[in-house]
Amino acid sequence: MTFIILNMTPPHHGSDSGHIERMRTVIRTLKTEKLALERSVLAAGLNAASHFTALVESQKALAHAQAQVAAVTLDFEVERQANERMAAELDALQSQNSALRQDVELRDRQLEAGDKERDELQHALAIAKLPASSRNNVLDLLRGAT
Repeated sequence: MTFIILNMTPPHHGSDSGHIERMRTVIRTLKTEKLALERSVLAAGLNAASHFTALVESQKALAHAQAQVAAVTLDFEVERQANERMAAELDALQSQNSALRQDVELRDRQLEAGDKERDELQHALAIAKLPASSRNNVLDLLRGAT
């Protein structure tokens, strides 16, 4: 930017026409600078409008991204709660499984004991069906074995 200092005091020597011509030159220069400043202001306004539009678009994109983050966070929380419920259900099922396993082991032992008793009863019945002399011989053999 150019500043022009005007000497408004008319010179004491020379004609008024020279002074008027210098004044016209100064006025033309000031008008040219005014136009240049108006163009600069207009360009700055357009630039500011462009930046404002970009800012608005950035804010929209940010709001969209924040909404996506909120949705993902909500989904994550729902999944976390579902995982906690499934973990609790798994613990309960494992406890039930352990109890059932113990029950099966107890019933297996009971079955084995029942099978042994049945076998003993079948053997005793078979011995009881023998004639008395044979039965006594078997009983003597068994007593000798123990």
